[in-house]
Amino acid sequence: MKEARNTFYDLIVGIAIYAVIVCIVTAILVDNNLTFIAGIIYGVFISGFLAYHMFRSLEKTLDYDPEGAEKHARKMSAFRMAIMAIAVGAAIFLSTIFNVIGVLIGMMALKISAYVQPIIHRYITSKIYKEGG
Repeated sequence: MKEARNTFYDLIVGIAIYAVIVCIVTAILVDNNLTFIAGIIYGVFISGFLAYHMFRSLEKTLDYDPEGAEKHARKMSAFRMAIMAIAVGAAIFLSTIFNVIGVLIGMMALKISAYVQPIIHRYITSKIYKEGG
C-alpha cells in the first residue's frame, strides 16, 4: 500500500501544479476570469476528492475476493462518475459563480496528473521522500 500512497501523493502534487499553471494562463487569456478561475478551482477540488476516493476504494477493494473486488471496483467507479455529473450539474446551476468550462478544465486535472505522474514522481516527490530514482 505504500506504493499506492506514494502514487496518491504524486497525483495531488500534479493536480496542484496543474491548477497553478491553468489559473495563471486563465488570468492572462480570459476576459471574465473570476468565474472561470472559480470554476477551475472547484473542478480541481473535485479532482482531488476523486483521487482520494480512488485511493481509499483501492484499499477496500484489495480486501475482497476476486469477484467481490470486481463488483466493488465497478460500484466505486460508478460513484465517481456520479460525483462528476453532480459537480457539473451544480456548476450549471450556479453558473453566476462557476464557469462550466472552467469546471471541466479543472476536473481534467486528475487525468493530466495521472499522465505526468511518473515525471512528478521521478523529479519531485522522490526527492522529497529521499527515495532516489
